[in-house]
Amino acid sequence: MMRRTQQNLFLGIEKLRCQRWRTVLSIAIMVVGASACRERPAQPAEGYPKPGEMRLVAVTPLESPAPASPDGNLIVNGDFRNWWAGVMYPEGFRGAEDSEVMRITRGSEDGVIQEWLKDDTEEPVDRLFHTVVSGIRPDTLYLMEVEAVASEGAMAGISVYDWPDEEAESGDLLEWPEIIQVQAAPGEKQTLSRAFRSGRHTRIAIAAHASGNTEYPAMVKWISWRLTETDAAEDVAKPRRPPKFALSQPRPWSDELTVQSGEELTILGWYIADMPSRVDYVLNGERFDAEYYPRPDVDNNYPEYTYRSGWRVVLQTAVLAPSNTLSIRFNGEERYSATILVE
Repeated sequence: MMRRTQQNLFLGIEKLRCQRWRTVLSIAIMVVGASACRERPAQPAEGYPKPGEMRLVAVTPLESPAPASPDGNLIVNGDFRNWWAGVMYPEGFRGAEDSEVMRITRGSEDGVIQEWLKDDTEEPVDRLFHTVVSGIRPDTLYLMEVEAVASEGAMAGISVYDWPDEEAESGDLLEWPEIIQVQAAPGEKQTLSRAFRSGRHTRIAIAAHASGNTEYPAMVKWISWRLTETDAAEDVAKPRRPPKFALSQPRPWSDELTVQSGEELTILGWYIADMPSRVDYVLNGERFDAEYYPRPDVDNNYPEYTYRSGWRVVLQTAVLAPSNTLSIRFNGEERYSATILVE
């Protein structure tokens, strides 16, 4: 009886082993069959990358972004609230990363604090605290609104500048100097606004800078900047056009000019500007003012400019050396230079 039981147990184990192997074999056959039935992947069409490769197929230009603010403010982050930790400037704003002139810090509750350590007159726009606004419509009236608080002795301005696109745009770059002027009024919140009419360009830069008789160090807290289109405004800022400085005689200009002994050398030109300007020259290291005279042709051609004049430099050979150096300057910037030879 015991032996029969052992025999039946042995036969049961063998039966289980056979069943296990049949199951494994069936699964293997199913896997192989499925692999055999699977279709080979289709080859990519001509001109498209193979699997695992990346290639630029097409570029679809995106439309200009709509105003970021639902209330129509064209300045992104005009309330300065979006500001990543560890980043020098709030989102949408820029400035110098290594400025020795000014500092930008986050306000304790809101806004941004700008501190000037010294005068920033010589700083280019891209090193000032500024933002660039795209999608500006040409010849359109815009309203700039600012909320700010200035410390004692602090006077600041906000100016607007045409900002060309990467591709060259036609037309002069205009600027609207100090359309907003913040006065020194400790603890007093100032709400200021002024309109301006855009020029031909579709981008502008809006920048803050010290102005007037600012006492350094000076500090202004900017609470908000806001720019919107407007239909009408009582106070519209006039743009300042870039000045033009031109040479009329001699033409073409040469780096070496020769004059006969006993004669005089006369150099003529003209300029137009929206602010008082100066033409002078440096002869052999000594500075002299140029002479000014009326130019009716310039007046007729450029009536939109406030300051228009011809200029003249007359050199007498009696006071010249055999070889002389001459530099003609406009507002302190050298425009023409030459060596004057007397024969």
